[in-house]
Amino acid sequence: MKRLQRALALLLAALMLASLAACGTKPTDPDATEPTTSDERAYKTPIAVPDGVLNLGIAKLRTDRSYAFDVKTCATAEEAAEQLRSGAASIAVLSPALALQLFEETDGAVQMLAVTTLSVFYAVENGGTVQTADDLKGKTVYATGEKTDDDKLLRALLQMQGVDPENDLTIEYLDSQDALTEAALAGEAGIWLMSEPYASRACVESDKLHIALDLNAVPEEAPAPAQGCLAVRKDYIQAHPAELEEFLTYYEVSVNFVQYNLQSAAAVFAANGYFSSPESALAALPRMNIVFQTGAEMRATADATFGILRGAEKLPPDTFYYGI
Repeated sequence: MKRLQRALALLLAALMLASLAACGTKPTDPDATEPTTSDERAYKTPIAVPDGVLNLGIAKLRTDRSYAFDVKTCATAEEAAEQLRSGAASIAVLSPALALQLFEETDGAVQMLAVTTLSVFYAVENGGTVQTADDLKGKTVYATGEKTDDDKLLRALLQMQGVDPENDLTIEYLDSQDALTEAALAGEAGIWLMSEPYASRACVESDKLHIALDLNAVPEEAPAPAQGCLAVRKDYIQAHPAELEEFLTYYEVSVNFVQYNLQSAAAVFAANGYFSSPESALAALPRMNIVFQTGAEMRATADATFGILRGAEKLPPDTFYYGI
């Protein structure tokens, strides 16, 4: 019933937007037609998010629904995970691997609630030698995060596009995405395998750089892996079911704002320090792969992710997923 109510609320918002469009008024905010309130609540759901790009999807909820949701920024994803583990937070934005780690370490007290961000890897080039993935073969490219989960995802994406990262090219690793950006901006010809928003930021700052390949363009039968998700404590699900459904509704609204109002979202994110400029935000947002996947869709994406990270024989059980 609660999921039906959430779906009806979103459908009503969509119908009202369509009505405005039919009257010649172009809405700029999918949330603008929804009833709002500024009434402070005695209980606010505590939410932990890591500093960085994984919290972009929650940005509008954080701003518009502060009366109901207390979103705190942590220095790292590990700190956000610890907030969830300890009960200081009821919901957290994490990587899928961290969410599964908490599920296993707490005997199932934490579940995955939704997938929020798909992979965001791009090949940035100074030069014009790369038109397809095959053009990477025989070349030296630069990346970061050797032997981390992100590195495993990047290598799997290359394989999906027909490039064997072990034999077809040479990957040299730098210390961080900032180091990759600095190297790319240094002006020498080269190919950098970067994640967003660093890729777009570099291209905005230098007219010599361009995004040569979308490395996330995987075959249709193979879902793109996830890099971000929502995790939730089971005791919160049981004690606050209405608040959880409200959160899911407004998180989806927050994601819709980013997806369908790029100019407005870019201005908001730049003003709040997520990006160095509106131009950088506007360039990066379409490639940030911010999504809202629940239920079976979430499970399919997560299984694709854990198949890469842990192997097909070690996929999580159904009980890891909320709503499955």
